[in-house]
Amino acid sequence: MDESTPLEIPFRALSSGLSAGVAFTLDLQAEEYDCPVYSSRGFKAALHSSTSNPFILDHGFSLSPGKEYFLGVTPSYVYAKEGIFAIQPETR
Repeated sequence: MDESTPLEIPFRALSSGLSAGVAFTLDLQAEEYDCPVYSSRGFKAALHSSTSNPFILDHGFSLSPGKEYFLGVTPSYVYAKEGIFAIQPETR
């Protein structure tokens, strides 16, 4: 993609399935931290739009060590008419 091509959000996947997604490995290293508030071990994650903040406490999910996870994502779209820009964001 060159600089003259506008970015489209959300980005389009070229295909679907396990081989076309994002894969990563998390190294817990539980001995490196101690959290007295929570007795569980692992990670907390959230999937969100690139234009929004992740609210992990409200919408996050836990990832336990030693497990493999597969997440399916179905995007939702919100469209607005041009007239929305005439209304101040605080009023919307």
